[in-house]
Amino acid sequence: MCCTAASSGAIGSPAMSRAGGTSVTHVVAERNQPKDVWIWLKKVSAKCGLEVLPEVLDISWLTDCMESGCRLPVEDRHRLKDESEEEVCTKSPSIPIYACQRKTPVNHLNHHFTCALEALAEGAEFSESDGRALAFRRAASVLKSLPFRVAKIEQLRGVPCLGKHSIRIIQELLDLGACKEVEQIRSNEMNKVMKVFMSVWGVGLKTATRWYRDGLRSLSEVRASPSVKLTRMQQAGFEYYRDLARPVSHVEADTITAAIRALLPNSFITITGGFRRGKDAGHDVDLLLTHPDEGGEVGLLSKLLEHLNEQGSVMFQDYRDNTYKETNAAGFNESKSTMDRFERCFTILRLPLSPRVTSHKDDKVTGRQEVNEAVTSHYTTNLRKKIPEPGERAVRVDFVVCPYSQYAFALLGWTGSQQFERDLRRYASHEKAMILSSHHLFDKQQVRVLTISHTLH
Repeated sequence: MCCTAASSGAIGSPAMSRAGGTSVTHVVAERNQPKDVWIWLKKVSAKCGLEVLPEVLDISWLTDCMESGCRLPVEDRHRLKDESEEEVCTKSPSIPIYACQRKTPVNHLNHHFTCALEALAEGAEFSESDGRALAFRRAASVLKSLPFRVAKIEQLRGVPCLGKHSIRIIQELLDLGACKEVEQIRSNEMNKVMKVFMSVWGVGLKTATRWYRDGLRSLSEVRASPSVKLTRMQQAGFEYYRDLARPVSHVEADTITAAIRALLPNSFITITGGFRRGKDAGHDVDLLLTHPDEGGEVGLLSKLLEHLNEQGSVMFQDYRDNTYKETNAAGFNESKSTMDRFERCFTILRLPLSPRVTSHKDDKVTGRQEVNEAVTSHYTTNLRKKIPEPGERAVRVDFVVCPYSQYAFALLGWTGSQQFERDLRRYASHEKAMILSSHHLFDKQQVRVLTISHTLH
C-alpha cells in the first residue's frame, strides 16, 4: 500500500504520533482498493485519537494540485469512498423529525459538523436572531442522531431539519475541512467577549449584551465599573469563578448525591440533567427531591439546607418558594407554560477533591451507583469557613422539590436536553393534541389533567 498524508507525512509516522494527528487533513493513496485504505486508516486513527478523519483521496487530487501550484478543493471524483459507511447509510432507517423520537448517543459520529453548527447557533443568539439559532440547533441535533459518519452530502438526502444554510455549511466542511463563516463567528470580538461574560454564574444573554453595549470587554472591567450592579448570584459567580468554571466529574456528582441521601434517608434523591443522560462531566449537579408520601415533600428542602448550613457546607444559597398552587388558579391557560413552579434552591456547596470510592452498590431508586459511607462521611465533615481550603472546591448544586404525584413529569423535564424537551412538547402538542409541562399532561380536547402512575421502587 502506498499512502501519504497531506500536511504531516504518513499517518502512523513518529511526527504524526507526537502531534496527536491533529495536522493531518488529507490521505492520498495510489493503486489501492478503497476498502483496504479505510480499514488501515480507521485502525491508525483509533490509535492516534483522531476525532475527525481526514479526507481519503486518490492520487489524482495530488497531481492536480501539483499541476496548479496550489491546494485545490476536493471534488467528489477525488474521494475514495468508505464502502462500509455507504452500506450503513443505505440500510439506516428514516430519521424522525422530533428529537424525542431519535436515539442520540453521548459520543456521536459527526462532531466536526455539529460543533460548527452550534457555533453558528451561538452567534445567532448573541445577535438576537432566535429563529436562526433554533434552526442551527435543530440541524446539529439531527446530525448527532445519525447512525453513520457523513462523508458526502448525498447521504443527507431526506434527513429532516437541515435547511439550505446548514447544508451549505456541511458541504463546505466536506470540501475544505473548514468553513469561513464559522471561523468568522468564532473570531468575532463580540462573540468571544459575550462567551466570557456568560461564563459567570448568574449572567445571562441580556446582562452580557448590556455590558458589551456599555463598552465593557473583560471581567476585570466589569468588576471595576461603578455602573455595574451585580446580583447576589452574580457576586457569587465572580467570587468562586475559578472553581465554577471547572467541570464537575461524575464521581463528584455521585459524592454529592450520596451525601444528600445520607441527610434525607427517607426521601428519594435523583440526579438529573446531563449526568442522567450519561455524560461524564457537567457544569453543575441537579438533584430532584421527593417523598413517597404525598405532602411529605413539604419542609424537605428547609430541613436539608439547615443540615448543610450547620455543617458549614453551604457557601451560597438562593431559595425560591413553590408557586405552582398559586399560579395554577389560572387554570388551563397556565398549563401552556414550559417553565415549572417547583420549590428550589440554587446553591454553591463545598466539596473535597478527588474522593476515593472503594465500593458501589446498585441504587434501585435512580439507577445510579451509590458512593460508600466513607465518602459521605468525608463530605459531611463539619466545615465552617466560606472560602475553600486546599483540597476543596466550590460546586454548583441545584435542588428541586416536587410532590410524588408530579415526580414523573418533573424527572422528564429536568433530564433534558433542551432540544429534546422542546421537541417533546412540540410532539405532545402537534401529534397528540396535548400540553406537557414539568407538572402535568393536559388533554386539549377534554381540558383535564392526565395522571401517570410512577413507582420509584
